[in-house]
Amino acid sequence: MSWKTRQHKSLVKKRTKLALAVLAVLVSLLLLSQIIQFISLLTRPLNSEISSKNYTWNGEFTLNFVTNTKPLSLVSFSPQDRKVTILTIPDATLVDVPGGFGKWQIRAIHQLGGENLVKSSVSQFLGIPVDGFSSHNLVDHFRGNLFSGMKILPELHSDLTGFELVRLKLGLLQVRFDRINQIDLEKLSVLEKQKLADGSEVFIVDPIRLDSVMSDLEDPKIKSENLSVAIFNATEYPLLAAKTKRLITNMGGNVIVTQNAPRKVEKSYVDFGSTVVEGEKSKTLDRLKQIFDLGCSKDPKCDKISVADLGLAASRAQIIVILGEDFK
Repeated sequence: MSWKTRQHKSLVKKRTKLALAVLAVLVSLLLLSQIIQFISLLTRPLNSEISSKNYTWNGEFTLNFVTNTKPLSLVSFSPQDRKVTILTIPDATLVDVPGGFGKWQIRAIHQLGGENLVKSSVSQFLGIPVDGFSSHNLVDHFRGNLFSGMKILPELHSDLTGFELVRLKLGLLQVRFDRINQIDLEKLSVLEKQKLADGSEVFIVDPIRLDSVMSDLEDPKIKSENLSVAIFNATEYPLLAAKTKRLITNMGGNVIVTQNAPRKVEKSYVDFGSTVVEGEKSKTLDRLKQIFDLGCSKDPKCDKISVADLGLAASRAQIIVILGEDFK
C-alpha cells in the first residue's frame, strides 16, 4: 500500500470519527432539549397559562379542585385517608363572586371571568381552599388502571401541573370504590329555591347547614394536630377575619381568636405564636402558609407585627395568621 493511500485512509478515518463525534453531540443536545422540555411540561399547568397559586401540591395535604362539568363539582382528594369526596353544585346556585361582581349563578362565572374567578368563587362559597381547576372529571378518567386517562390529556385544560396530575393519578389508583363519597347539594337541605324578578328560579344557600356538610372535606393532618390559631385583620376591610375563620375551620383547624390587628400591614403572613418551642414543625403551619403567605415569612424586610403588640389573645395561640392588604 502506497504512502498516499495510507494517508488518504487515515484522513477518511479521522473525518469519520469527527463526524460521528459531532453527530453524537447533536443527538445528545437533542435528547437534552427533549428532557428539558418534558420537565418543563411537568412543572407548568397543563394546556393552561393561568396559575393562581404559588405552591405545588406535594401529596401531603388534601387536594381540592374544581371540575368545570355540568353541573360544576368540587373534588376533594385526601391522600392520607385514600378518600375522594365529590361535591356537586347545581348550575342555578346563586353565589357571591369576588372582585365586586355581585351575585351570579355559578354556571355563568367561568364565562364572566375564567377559571381563577370560578376557583375563588367556589372557595368563598364553600369556605375551603381551592387548589386547582380541571375541564374534565379526573376521578372517572384516572381510577381505571395505570394508563387510564391518557387519551384525555391533549384536550384536558387544567392549572394543575404535570407533577401534580401524576401524583393525583397515582393517589386515585389507591382509592377503593367504597371510599368515593358523592354529595349533591340539591338533594340535601342546604339549598332553597327562590324566584328572581324575571321569573327564573335559583338556589340560595343556608351557610350554617352548608358548613355542617363541609366536615367531610377536613384535612386529617390539620385535624389531628389541633393547633390553636389566631387570625388578625390588618386591613381596613371588615369581616376578613371571620371569613378566614370559616375557611380554616372547614379545613379542620382550631381557630380561637378573630379580631382586628393594632395597625395595617401590606403583606399577609403566617407564623408560630409565642407558645411554640423554637424549631418545632407543623403541617398546619405549612398548609396555612401555602394559602395565606406569599413570601412574607421568608423576607426579613417584610413588615410584621410583634406578638406583644397583638396582645394577650395572640399569646394564647400556637399559630398566628395576619391578613394584609394583599389578601383577597
